[in-house]
Amino acid sequence: MNTATFKYKGDLNNGVAEGRGTIEFISGPSEGDSYTGEFKNNKFQGRGVYTYKQGKNTVKYEGEFSDGKITGKGKMTYKNGDVADSMFKDGKCNGQGKCIKFNGDVYEGGF
Repeated sequence: MNTATFKYKGDLNNGVAEGRGTIEFISGPSEGDSYTGEFKNNKFQGRGVYTYKQGKNTVKYEGEFSDGKITGKGKMTYKNGDVADSMFKDGKCNGQGKCIKFNGDVYEGGF
């Protein structure tokens, strides 16, 4: 069973996150993750900032969300300093964008 404990502060409509808010996951599979931005029907929707763990690394995504997923224009910054400024679909670079590695190497083009 994947249950999570979280704190939510923000707009509600009939007990559902709707509008602007912040959620912090306290326990469960997303423990330590946080999101501040727009919600629709309890899902990340519109613009927001999501900080989460990816293995032992921390990732910060600033940009667009659709139906609870990282989808649209955004910027992903990794703990090691790598940055992906791109279009995203379902959390992955998709389309045109730019990736700047922590060592200064730059890739610009399609993903």
